Amino acid sequence: MIKWEKKNNMLILSGKSIGNHETSSFTDTLTIEKLTKNELILKKGSLTINDQKQ
Repeated sequence: MIKWEKKNNMLILSGKSIGNHETSSFTDTLTIEKLTKNELILKKGSLTINDQKQ
């Protein structure tokens, strides 16, 4: 199960990763570079994720 939360210009993802009979918790924070009705751009370090609605 993954949860998300938006705080200012940050997207915080958290949940539990299940694999190899082990469960570990995780939290990841990405910067919201752009958020519109049709586009979402997230950034973390040198990684950029661009999602556009068609």
